[in-house]
Amino acid sequence: MLNLGLEFQSRTFSSPAAYRPGDTVTVLYRPEAPLQASIEGFAEQWAVALILGGIGSIFVLVSGIFLLAGPLARRREAHLRRHGVAIDTELQGVERNLNLQVQGRSPFRVVTQWHNPATGKIHVFKSESLWFDPTAYIEDKRIRVLIERNNPRRYHVDLSFLPEKAD
Repeated sequence: MLNLGLEFQSRTFSSPAAYRPGDTVTVLYRPEAPLQASIEGFAEQWAVALILGGIGSIFVLVSGIFLLAGPLARRREAHLRRHGVAIDTELQGVERNLNLQVQGRSPFRVVTQWHNPATGKIHVFKSESLWFDPTAYIEDKRIRVLIERNNPRRYHVDLSFLPEKAD
């Protein structure tokens, strides 16, 4: 055991304390920089890396969700266009999608409803977000919605009659 007579404070904190005065610990240091020493142990060696790695993983996960949302929605729409059942729904109105906000603005969405004659239930359908008010372009009170045959919760409100927004 080598005693250099140097003192340093650990960069990690725990409660209760991991060590008591007088405990023997292994100290890691580079001979050219003994004041940058650290106690050999999991928390001392890996805590910062694990915290930063965890935070980074959360950012990657959230970014991945945003990046995949568009392609998955287009894939579902294409599937419903090929295999879905077209139903005529009744326009309920145009509303702001207050669940989404970009630069202080919320998009619009078209809301329709349909009375399912087979079950007697009312289904409410909301379109994808639109970054312009479509009210002036909706002339018919009937809006076509594509639904999955056995699952009306999987749907696509067909707004192909609307003009495209210029960039």
